[in-house]
Amino acid sequence: MFCISFLIGIYYNVIVAWSFYYLFASFTTELPWTHCNNEWNTQACAKFDGRNCTLFGGLLNSTGACIFQNETSSEDWDVLRNFAKAAKMPADEYFHHNVLTISNDIQEVGGIQWKLALCLLFAWILVFLALVKGVKSFGKVVYFTALFPYLILLFYWPEL
Repeated sequence: MFCISFLIGIYYNVIVAWSFYYLFASFTTELPWTHCNNEWNTQACAKFDGRNCTLFGGLLNSTGACIFQNETSSEDWDVLRNFAKAAKMPADEYFHHNVLTISNDIQEVGGIQWKLALCLLFAWILVFLALVKGVKSFGKVVYFTALFPYLILLFYWPEL
């Protein structure tokens, strides 16, 4: 039971480290995961919002224009369909190619991502400080962290 709890704690702390990484990365003037003009982006990166287009049976081309099947030839439609399957959002490429720097092969291990390692160290330090302070004071923090998102939702709720 201890081993399982320890592994789950490590797993959750890695997710907290990712959250800190995104928090620190968001202190820039322009969020790095909102566009495809970065060195980690590939040719498959496409910034688009295709919900309205695909809702009506269309596909987005590389420029972001909505194309319907009756407006193009079957060969062009197949090219568009293949592009739509291969297209990746900038946020997805940011996470995989910049944050994690996932390699193409399992045999390419890669190096330590020092920014992520520091975020993970920071997350473990916070866990240590919470445990040192004790469960009694930690319970007060839980009240805040449990209720604060609901207060923010009420504040930003458009219809209230």
